[in-house]
Amino acid sequence: MPQSSLAHAVARVRVLEGKLLHLEQIERLLQAPTLQEAYKLLEEYGYGPGSDYEAALRQARQDLCAFLREVSPNQRVTDAFLCKTDYQNAKLLLKGRMQGLDASGYAVDCGAVALKTLQEAVEEKEYHRLPKALAEALREAETELNLHPEPGRIDLVLDARWAKEAAELSKGCKTAQGYFVVLFDLTNLRSMLRAAKAGMDGRAAREQLLPGGEVDEDALVACLGEPAKLLRLYEKQPYYRALQPAFEQALQGGLYALEKLQDDVLLGMLRQKRHETVALEPLLGYFVAREREMEMLRLVMAAKVNDFSQEAVLERLREMYVE
Repeated sequence: MPQSSLAHAVARVRVLEGKLLHLEQIERLLQAPTLQEAYKLLEEYGYGPGSDYEAALRQARQDLCAFLREVSPNQRVTDAFLCKTDYQNAKLLLKGRMQGLDASGYAVDCGAVALKTLQEAVEEKEYHRLPKALAEALREAETELNLHPEPGRIDLVLDARWAKEAAELSKGCKTAQGYFVVLFDLTNLRSMLRAAKAGMDGRAAREQLLPGGEVDEDALVACLGEPAKLLRLYEKQPYYRALQPAFEQALQGGLYALEKLQDDVLLGMLRQKRHETVALEPLLGYFVAREREMEMLRLVMAAKVNDFSQEAVLERLREMYVE
């Protein structure tokens, strides 16, 4: 049952924060001399035991989402962070059904909606048991598929619907609202760079944009022919100075710098409120921090398994919540 006390929830988070990994620990994992040693470290860090890092990380994420639901006294705002998994799962299940494949093994049961409930709804094309926003999103996706039976159309519909729902749910917390505005704006910047590189026209490019950002959509689309001008649209943003070098690198073809910048800016917004004692932000900060931790562990373990260079991984590592 969800907690009703913010102070109690924050106190529980304080205990768990001490177990968050530092960047040095991630780098230590990367430098492990053998894959076996890497798995030993992963278990030492609380992920395992076993030799299947994906299974360990999947279980850890499910436990994290269950914890957030348990302790949060504001389910609407925390669902703003959880509901993305629902939409990701919906995309997987719809595409799987479209292609005659069982995609449930790739879905994760840690959204705001139970995976089994969502799976049954998609299989039966009956969405009345789902939350209103998700049900409407899936009905729109079904309509789009009837008109344009292409997997990419599913992404466009459900990504836009997810953004609208996350923005609506986050309204109970000013920091959360700001978090999603920044997320949408920086995602849209990358989308326009990809659209320009792909030679999309304005109509196709506009479909790539997430609603709810602060940067004007018409202005973004107007820069398609000269993508270098996109940066000017972000001059008033507090992260503009940090954005400049990442943007210049992106113009040369390396979007990972913008992805890293986005993740670091978003985590920094929550880190500023980390020491509040009666506020929702420490819960959200811990949740995003653990997600970041798992993403970095997955990156490092994938590099170990596939023998990627340490240098390529190091330049993609994000800032951590604790220093």
